[in-house]
Order: sequence, then structure tokens, then C-alpha cells
Amino acid sequence: MTGIPPLKAATEIAELGNKCAGLTQFLPKSYNQIGVECIDLIFKELSKDGSIPIADRVGIVCRIKQIIKYSKNQRNIIEIADKYLSECKKDSNNKIDSDWFDLFLEECQTISNEKIQEIWSNVLIEECLNPNSVRKSFLFALKTLDKDVAESFQSLNDCSIQFVDDKDNEIINKELYIIPNDFQKILSVENIMLLEESGLITLCDFGNYSYHFNTENIFIKYFDRKIKLTLPINDASNDYVFCHGKVSYTKNGKTLCNIIQNTKNDNFWIYLCDHLRDSEYNYEIIS
Repeated sequence: MTGIPPLKAATEIAELGNKCAGLTQFLPKSYNQIGVECIDLIFKELSKDGSIPIADRVGIVCRIKQIIKYSKNQRNIIEIADKYLSECKKDSNNKIDSDWFDLFLEECQTISNEKIQEIWSNVLIEECLNPNSVRKSFLFALKTLDKDVAESFQSLNDCSIQFVDDKDNEIINKELYIIPNDFQKILSVENIMLLEESGLITLCDFGNYSYHFNTENIFIKYFDRKIKLTLPINDASNDYVFCHGKVSYTKNGKTLCNIIQNTKNDNFWIYLCDHLRDSEYNYEIIS
């Protein structure tokens, strides 16, 4: 009863080790031995005592099955990241922190949904290319992300605009533009509340979130589309203000929105132009 499971577990975990080894330019050196270490632990556990009670043996086998499942999840996530980094031939002079990677493997091991695994892969890619860019606290928050939250966040992220200057340099990277009492055109109230409960967005109780600029002319960019805005001056603060709505990203939401890919939503572009047309802002569609 105990012969096949450890061999299968050993194979699965060895493959995980091989995938980790494929990221050697990014990962700490110790991780190319991860498969060997796990295999040793499995066999030591099963060979401690030949008279192990049946209940304990069942427990060991169940634990091995869990290890197999978890290692498959980890392997799938690492495989996606490895493929991307190999194809784009990205290089990094810095290794990612071993403590960060330990936590990453621990938190992603229960993730079996393919869509969520892709998000975790993108997180690993981001950290490989830009070490220390993804906070450990973000990994804890990401672990709670389920399919419904991920789909709702993706829909909202597709409605993110960028503020740029006249030379197309980013002023503020990705922010939502959802108007009070109007966000049901993008997502239902229930989904908005779900995202707030997940700690990815925050809702303004009174008024709107706004940005203050030191110039009256700014540009909104949405994929290949661009709008020039002339902002009114704020007499109180003596600068120029743009109100971008009742919904804003939290730190974790901002991290996630900059990691995942958003998709162009033509309906949102129409919504954006219609609202600006009815607003106090002078605007001009550039492209």
C-alpha cells in the first residue's frame, strides 16, 4: 500500500525541482535541490518503523497525496513563468529573495484553478524581473483570491486609464474611472462590494476620489486611445483637479492591476467619452 505513492510523489516533486532549476538565474541556488530534499523526507517518513499502525500509514499516504497535489499546483505555476521568461529571454542580475520564494511556494500550493494560477505566474514573473517589487503581504492577500473575485477584478481592471504627459510619460499608472452611481454599467453592486471585501478596491463614502496636478493640461490614455483634458483650477489648493470617481484601488489592488493584463473594452471607451462630454472638463480626443 505504501510502495507506489512515495514513488509517484517523488516523481512529481522532482519535476517541481527541475522547474525551479530552470529559473536558476532568478532563484536562490538552493532551489535546484528542492526535489532531492523532498524525496528524502518522504522516504524517511515511510521507513521509520515497519510496524506503523494502519491509521498512521493511512495518514502518511494521505499526506503524500496532498504533497502530490500541491506540487502539481506549484509546478504548473512555475512552468508558465519559466516558459514566458525563456521565450522573452529576459535577464536579471539580481536573485529573488529566498524567504520571498519560500512564502510564494507555500501560499500558491493550494491554487488549482488555471486562471488563478496564471495570475500567480505573473506575480512570479514580476518578482523575477524586478526583485523586491512584490510585497510579502500581497501574497497573503492573493491567496484569498477566488474565481469570482478574479473575474470581477479583471472586468474592473479593463476600465483602468493612465494619466500621461504630453510626451506620453506616465504621471500615474492605471487608475479607475468609475463615476458615482454609474459603476453598475461596469459591474454589479454585489461584485463591487465583493472586491471591496477582498481588499482590492475602496469606495469613497462622500464625494469622489481625485488627483491634483500642477498643470492644467493632462492626457488620459486607454490602450491606443488618448484624450487631452483641460482641468479647472482649484482655488483652495491653487492646483488643477481631476475627479476620477467613487472607486479606487488599494495598495494590493494597484499591485494586482499592474501585474495582470487588461483587455480593451470598447463599451468603456464610449462610457468614458460620454461622461467627459457631460462634465465640466474641456476635452479633445487625440487618437
